[in-house]
Amino acid sequence: MAKKETFHSLITLGLFGALCFVGYLWYSGELVPRVKVAGDNMNDGTSNLLKTEEQFRDKLAELKMQRDKVQRGATRLERLKADNITHLKEKGIGSGKDFINSSDPDVKNAVINLKEWVTQITKINQEIGYYDEAISSIKVMLDKIERDRINESIALNEEEYLELQKVIVDLNERLNVNTTILEDEELGKLLDLEMAGSN
Repeated sequence: MAKKETFHSLITLGLFGALCFVGYLWYSGELVPRVKVAGDNMNDGTSNLLKTEEQFRDKLAELKMQRDKVQRGATRLERLKADNITHLKEKGIGSGKDFINSSDPDVKNAVINLKEWVTQITKINQEIGYYDEAISSIKVMLDKIERDRINESIALNEEEYLELQKVIVDLNERLNVNTTILEDEELGKLLDLEMAGSN
């Protein structure tokens, strides 16, 4: 009976120890799913967050080039749309009613193309708006970096601040003394004047 109880106690103790060990590995981060570890390794050191002034300036230049490319694409689409509208006018289509009454398959294809171009131009113009917003935000951040740099270059450090305070206190003390002397002289002259006038 005692052997059975000892055996059960050892098994319980062993399971408890194993559970504690697994808990320790989990808590310490050693027991992490492989997918998560792989994801962390991929992101390690390649964060998309901009931190330095150089990164902001590089991103600004990149966004401007991308925006220009998208803008050129939008311009080409606008030209194709205009050519398509000209073609429809040449076919005698000046309104939706003309299109509905037309049986020309070429007209139908041209209107379908027109719809696609309008949709694409709207999408691209929205993207251009996103680029403009991002470019504007980066310019604001670069202005902030410049302001911070100027503030740091001209800001008083603690030692300079204390020295300046000493100078201010010293000047105030001197000015108070001089003011007192001047006030005494003026009072003396006033007294002389009044005394002479009372004789």
